[in-house]
Amino acid sequence: MNFFDSRRRAPSRPGSPTLAVVETAFLAGTAAIAFVFNTYFPIVGVGWLIRTFYALPIALTYLRWGHRTAWKTATVTALLVAVLMGPIRSLQFLLPHGVLGVWLGYWWRRGAPWGWTLGSGVAIGVGGSAFQLALLSLTVGDNLWVYITLRTADFIAWLGFDRPELIWVQALTVVSLAASSTVYLLLIHGVAWLLFDRIGHAIPAPPPWLAIWLR
Repeated sequence: MNFFDSRRRAPSRPGSPTLAVVETAFLAGTAAIAFVFNTYFPIVGVGWLIRTFYALPIALTYLRWGHRTAWKTATVTALLVAVLMGPIRSLQFLLPHGVLGVWLGYWWRRGAPWGWTLGSGVAIGVGGSAFQLALLSLTVGDNLWVYITLRTADFIAWLGFDRPELIWVQALTVVSLAASSTVYLLLIHGVAWLLFDRIGHAIPAPPPWLAIWLR
């Protein structure tokens, strides 16, 4: 499919605003429950899978109903999280997970290849992590980025190695965030590819070398 194809896939139930509202409520509730449950009751080995359902319900509403419903779903989810966990957690959900869900839905609906959605999704993930760190720094009144890098450098020196320059510690931290975000995005794409096709909203197929591992 053409990467620059601007044609939108028609919603599955045109002219059904009531159904759109019901699906918005249901999928927003699903995303909020997944976020709250995984925050308070993390399950070792399953937490990464549950995390995919932060963004996937929002992406699904985009595939079915378009951008307005997707943004409504992201907003309703953030409001539910705010009620259950407070405004800080709500903002942490909205960026990156809410924005990521809308972004992926937008490009999946247009048939964008995995290379683009993975790469741009990783950028959103890293940016979201930076936003969350800045938000927490503002909340506690201290620069957590500097604190983390200083403590990391101290730990490396404590292990008996030469104390590294902070710029290298910071670069390694960013690379680690990008690697973690890449794994997360691959998992989201894999779950969406396996699940959405079964409900009539298939996303573009993965590259052949990757499809072998997903089958």
